[in-house]
Amino acid sequence: MDDIRPGLEGCRQLMAREKAEIALMRLRQELCACRLKPFEYDVAGQLLAEIGALVPAQTSFPVFHIGILADHTTTGMANAIRCAMLIEGMLAVVYEAPFGAVFQEIFDGNSGIYRKPRDAVLIAFHHHAIEYPEHPLTGAEQVEALAARMVGRLEEAWVALRAHMACHVFQHTLVPSGISWLGAVEHEMPASPDKFIARINQLCRDRAPAFVHWVDTASLAQRVGLRNWHDAHMFYYGKLGFSSQYARDYANVFLGAFRAATGRNRKCLVVDLDNTLWGGVVGDVGLEDLKLGPGTPEGEAYENFCLYLKNLQRRGVMLAVCSKNDEATAREVFERHPHMPLKLADFAAFCCNWEDKTGNLIRLAHQLNIDLSHLAFADDNPAECEWVRLQLPDVAVLELSGDPADFVFRVDEAHLFDAAHVSREDLLRTQSYRARQQVEGAKQADGNLDAYFGDLRMTGTCRRAGDAEVARLAQMEIKTNQFNVTTRRYNADQLRAFLRDENMAVFVCSLSDRFANHGIVSSVITRREGKDMVIDSWLMSCRVFARTLEQFIMNSLIEFARGNNIERIVGIYLPTPRNKVVKDLFCSLGFQPLGQEGCSRWHHSVRGVVAPLRTFVQCGGNVTP
Repeated sequence: MDDIRPGLEGCRQLMAREKAEIALMRLRQELCACRLKPFEYDVAGQLLAEIGALVPAQTSFPVFHIGILADHTTTGMANAIRCAMLIEGMLAVVYEAPFGAVFQEIFDGNSGIYRKPRDAVLIAFHHHAIEYPEHPLTGAEQVEALAARMVGRLEEAWVALRAHMACHVFQHTLVPSGISWLGAVEHEMPASPDKFIARINQLCRDRAPAFVHWVDTASLAQRVGLRNWHDAHMFYYGKLGFSSQYARDYANVFLGAFRAATGRNRKCLVVDLDNTLWGGVVGDVGLEDLKLGPGTPEGEAYENFCLYLKNLQRRGVMLAVCSKNDEATAREVFERHPHMPLKLADFAAFCCNWEDKTGNLIRLAHQLNIDLSHLAFADDNPAECEWVRLQLPDVAVLELSGDPADFVFRVDEAHLFDAAHVSREDLLRTQSYRARQQVEGAKQADGNLDAYFGDLRMTGTCRRAGDAEVARLAQMEIKTNQFNVTTRRYNADQLRAFLRDENMAVFVCSLSDRFANHGIVSSVITRREGKDMVIDSWLMSCRVFARTLEQFIMNSLIEFARGNNIERIVGIYLPTPRNKVVKDLFCSLGFQPLGQEGCSRWHHSVRGVVAPLRTFVQCGGNVTP
């Protein structure tokens, strides 16, 4: 067999036999299961570099091109990033710029960073490279001016880099030295080095354009301890930016930033129950003898883990249950146990039976109308975890065996749910998905579609977007794949430019029903071309598919077009593997094909009398011409 040898040695043997694809799959399994020791990330990274140099065109793994610009040695970072991207199912091809040539590379249009297209560029600085205030008594105004000047230089670099390449820019936050000359009083001085670094980090976040994403190395270093993070010996002898023992932690933090930037962060954490949310098997020991709450150290740890999950849910991460259990018995814990912080209403879906968990995870994803790649699965059973990894490699798996006191940190340190922005709609996500299931239940119980839609008492709005909606719009752009007619992706800066372009119109659409207020669930971007209004982008959340909201929005667009001397609306459908649900959207809305039958361009005349499309969404405020 090709994959019986464990770990890195097995991967190397496969490479020697020109089986790069199998080697990548095996190495990904090792990385996802966290079976590699921290120092082995360098070995794995070098193996991935060899594969990337030889066979990127011969593998089914998507290739991710990234350039690294730093004022210190980048080898460890590059290897960790190669490992991180393989966890995400991609083969990273890394360009490492010459040592210390950050600004030279960026401002020289002929430098190595620009010689090939890049999907991303990473910029990293060490605290030794910072120009600190000259004297500890330097005044606050002078300190602020120095910080602003340094951040201004970075702003120029970001803009110059983006002008040459339409790529993501990732930036390390500056890690403080952790050295204090005068103890606690040091923080009362504006010119304190660590206080100065904190101010630079804040100014960078405040002034960075939307295409800059943060790899929060400062928070990671604080977590593991600054003295541990800074390997002084290896910095002076090899100019390494951080200790190699934190390669795995760095890979996770980078992945969190990458997922947030590209909309690949997980939407739902699916949890097992027995020995995951509480100690013991509820079907065996009963409700009273579970380890949950005060009385035992384990019980307190489990209760704290459930509180952590509840706060995760409050911040927009859906929770779901996938457990081999009797459902009635399991539900009783959430209904009756005095120390269970989580309630049934906190879960978007609840699946308890004795069937295979991979099949249940597939059904949960279908029930929530999300992709498997948006799921994370947490279980205490190593065998169950390994089975899910093998059968469903797109599902992120968290093995929560051992001491429950560690569970919070294991979930937190995986950075599966990092987000670029948090919107009101994120905070309402569980409520909205539970409402979606109630809607589906009502639909099946009624059987009469018209009566079912009418009973939902839906109210919608469709209006011109403003600056306040840009963050939510940008979030939808990177996350929405199914109801997305063109899958063109626009960032916040581009969206703001559209708002100010007289030839563009950006619309936001909201929906509420008797079960929930879903907030902003759809957006439409149009551009004017003569007497035509072209739909450049149309997105809709999977939570509200097929509710006649599409017809409501189109009626609003027709009304807007007629009020603005537009004669025709043109729709464009660009097919992808994931947006087949909208293949026939324009045809269903009364559009006619432009050109040959089956083409991706459609048109709808708005001249003369145009009968409104039938919709069950009541108007709560539409666009005005």
